[in-house]
Amino acid sequence: MHRIDSSTAAATLPAPAAAGTPGYFTAGNPAAGIPPTSLTNDFFNALQEEIVAVLAAAGIAPDKTNNGQLLAAIRVLVGGGGTSGSNANGYWEKRATNIMEQWGVIASASSTEGVVAVVFPVPFADTSYVVSPVGFINAASQYKDTWPQIIENSKTVNGFSVQYQNPADAGTATYGLDGVEWRAIGKWS
Repeated sequence: MHRIDSSTAAATLPAPAAAGTPGYFTAGNPAAGIPPTSLTNDFFNALQEEIVAVLAAAGIAPDKTNNGQLLAAIRVLVGGGGTSGSNANGYWEKRATNIMEQWGVIASASSTEGVVAVVFPVPFADTSYVVSPVGFINAASQYKDTWPQIIENSKTVNGFSVQYQNPADAGTATYGLDGVEWRAIGKWS
């Protein structure tokens, strides 16, 4: 689906003409002097914008090379499917119920307390999402007792920060994490 892009297309949506009498298409009847229905720019602009609105509601950008987008958008919006993807920041899945789940791994080894920023693959609609970080180690160790905590006031639609926390009685033992696996669930629109 794409908006009209020919050399004679208007740069902005023209104001529609006053509404006429609702009716139906006809091929006309030349023998009876009835002309066929005239197709107007108002009709085509309304049709185009209605379709683009369905795509936008499903979070799908119009793509001239993809003729299956309207069907994909309807599936997202009525529960027949969702959209998903991945990038360098992790994975995401948008569901028809306006819920998006995202997950990823921050391979940021640390033997000291500190803060690690997590950037989502796709922004959430707001900061009401719930996120769970889980620390991991690459090999069993009796000393790697560090755990991750979310810094609640660090939450933005684009990500959050994790505090690596060592036990209060750390002493001389070597503590740390090899990274954090995280999962977040929230609204996508």
